[in-house]
Order: sequence, then C-alpha cells, then structure tokens
Amino acid sequence: MYQPLLSVDLTRGRLERLDVPVTVRSRWIGGTGLGIYLLSQEIWPGIHATDPECPAFLLTGPLTGTPIPQSSD
Repeated sequence: MYQPLLSVDLTRGRLERLDVPVTVRSRWIGGTGLGIYLLSQEIWPGIHATDPECPAFLLTGPLTGTPIPQSSD
C-alpha cells in the first residue's frame, strides 16, 4: 500500500505532500534507505547537522507494525 509523505516546514508553518517516484521507492526500500535518498536531495556542502536549515526526517520501515521481532528498530 502506498503511503504518501508529508513535508512539514516549521519555520514557515507549511505542510505539503511530498511525491516520491515509484522508481525511487523501489530502489531505496525502508525508512533508512529512503531517508538517505531524501537527505542527499536536501543538503549541500558545508551544512552542519545543527544548522536550522538542515532537514530532519522521521520515517518507518516496511516491516513496522508487523509481528516480526525487532522490525521497528
């Protein structure tokens, strides 16, 4: 099932739907993989993790919510 992503801009108070192509979702499976892809699209040389402009992502993996042990780690 396709779960849309939501982009939240706390500085400007904006919400917008983030459409990620199926090819990207197929290649970067799971919260970690998709997070790395999205981060690579949003950062630039010289940005630090503590900079206000640095994005943060909250993503879950494909097995989250299933009875598989440690699937939500």
